[in-house]
Amino acid sequence: HVILTISTGTVLESIVRQAEALLEGDIVVLQLLRPDGLLELAQHSLNTPAAWRNNLRLVRADQGIAGYAIERDQLGVTTNYSQHERAIPALVAAGMSASVSAPVRRRDDVVGALSVSSTEPGRTFSGNEIETLLLLAGYASVALTDALIIDQRQKALEEAEWQATHDPLTGLANR
Repeated sequence: HVILTISTGTVLESIVRQAEALLEGDIVVLQLLRPDGLLELAQHSLNTPAAWRNNLRLVRADQGIAGYAIERDQLGVTTNYSQHERAIPALVAAGMSASVSAPVRRRDDVVGALSVSSTEPGRTFSGNEIETLLLLAGYASVALTDALIIDQRQKALEEAEWQATHDPLTGLANR
């Protein structure tokens, strides 16, 4: 389960904004896996249509290009979204025509996907665009891994402090 701190959320938002700037006119979303197996929309580009946001807020992890990328732990690409085996009908109806999605990791676990999509018919993604997406997904992975490490260190410090100030047998605070 991925818990976002304010600083991690800000970093992920910056990554999505950078992808939006580099891939002009395309729609960028970051979806993260929840413990119940649903993908939750964590960040999205400013130009994401409301219909897309509503349909991506919570999605089964076996749907869409993001689900494909997460399940297979590899890049998912389609230039004809409506014909993709995992197409989400509401997104087809909302105009999605092409999409590319890269897995995002926390340590060794795939915990989400960074996706770039377009409403432009016939849209293809160049090698440079795919490399940019993979690089930005890597940055998101580093941010999520760093957040996990910081959280683990904070818990260890709190545990050490408690042990230093409490009796191990009774759990009562020391004098």
